[in-house]
Amino acid sequence: MKKKSAKKKRINKKISLKKEFYFLCACCATIFLLFITSFNLNQVVSPKQVLGTKTQVKNEETKVINKEIANWENFLKENPSYFEGWVKLSELKLQVGDINGAKEAYQKAFQIDPNSEEVKSLEKKLGI
Repeated sequence: MKKKSAKKKRINKKISLKKEFYFLCACCATIFLLFITSFNLNQVVSPKQVLGTKTQVKNEETKVINKEIANWENFLKENPSYFEGWVKLSELKLQVGDINGAKEAYQKAFQIDPNSEEVKSLEKKLGI
């Protein structure tokens, strides 16, 4: 009888070790899957970039930038010779993706001071 109970204990111990091994493997697999999922979510949530420019601008940022554009446009109607305003307006329009508007503001700034460093910087940004 002692042989049978000792044999059962060894079998039960082997089964217990197998269960613990499977549990450990399942835990490791779960941690690995969570790690991969968090990495993929990071890629999906982060803004995409194309040639160094952001393709996604958050709606709130866009609203703020559009208000700032409107303010500069109103100011520049009254002060059309204000060079820094045209530069800022061009940069803001470029941020929201209004390339034509940015080029128009750039032209105004260029007419005021064609040798300015800001104008040269805008030329690079606009690809002119």
